[in-house]
Amino acid sequence: MKEATGELSTTVITIVAIAAISTLFVAIIYPRLRTSIQLNQACNSGPGYNDGTVCCGTTTGSNGCPTGNKSKVCNADQADGQQFTCYLNEQDND
Repeated sequence: MKEATGELSTTVITIVAIAAISTLFVAIIYPRLRTSIQLNQACNSGPGYNDGTVCCGTTTGSNGCPTGNKSKVCNADQADGQQFTCYLNEQDND
């Protein structure tokens, strides 16, 4: 009987650990990963890109882009004239 109780305890600990790791991934890592992927795809599309969720422009707020804290400067290693910024519309991303 003691062996069965020990195996049950190990199973419960394993299930709780998997649930904790899954919760961490869904709550913290996945939203950041999704945002990063969306902004990278928009940067690859170039300035003027606007799919309703991500908008890219050459200056802050250009092309009707909403400005927010989730943005990425594209072509950061290029000259200033070739750089543009992509903004994530957070209301559509929820």
